[in-house]
Amino acid sequence: MGLAALAVMVKPLAEVSMDELWRGELGVELAQYQAVQQRKREVRKLIEMTKSSGVNLSLKLGGVRQTNHVSPEGKNSWLENELRRTVD
Repeated sequence: MGLAALAVMVKPLAEVSMDELWRGELGVELAQYQAVQQRKREVRKLIEMTKSSGVNLSLKLGGVRQTNHVSPEGKNSWLENELRRTVD
């Protein structure tokens, strides 16, 4: 079942009875899914932009600061690999 088929089943939370509460919850879940997908597209765009500009990026993960140079040659960097791992 695709997203379009699920979207047809959605009803606003304020309009559902207890028997159809799942329809309201489905709407919330689909909205969250779409927000995550949009953020993934933004992160991928950032990765591509930094690869072409050769910049230094810094990211704090798990209390450890990692600084990494992103090369224009497209070499895999620690940051690129970490971002791809977290958004895929």
